[in-house]
Amino acid sequence: MTSKLISWMALICAILSFSSPIHAGDFSERQRPIKVDVTQYIPMQAVSVTMLVAVNPPTGTAVIYTKGNEGSPVVFKGPMWIDEIRLHGPFIYVKLIGARDFRIRYLNYYIPGF
Repeated sequence: MTSKLISWMALICAILSFSSPIHAGDFSERQRPIKVDVTQYIPMQAVSVTMLVAVNPPTGTAVIYTKGNEGSPVVFKGPMWIDEIRLHGPFIYVKLIGARDFRIRYLNYYIPGF
């Protein structure tokens, strides 16, 4: 293996080891959105958050939205995807499509005037 490939593998392992695991449970549970309290990981004053989402299996997708923005969700495609979510309160909602579980790593957040 090249050193570049080993570096990427180490980065991926480090990202996954600092993630917050969430498991969807059985099939019927995946049909309802999973409510995630982001204030456990970022300040309540944040108005947006950049997240890395990993899904299992890698062919799955996580659709994430906030209350009031159900019609314009952000799609996180497997195996890993990075995107920003605008927050409207302490919760995000996750729907899994073709995935059994997911992990979120909070990379950055924005607090206005800070």
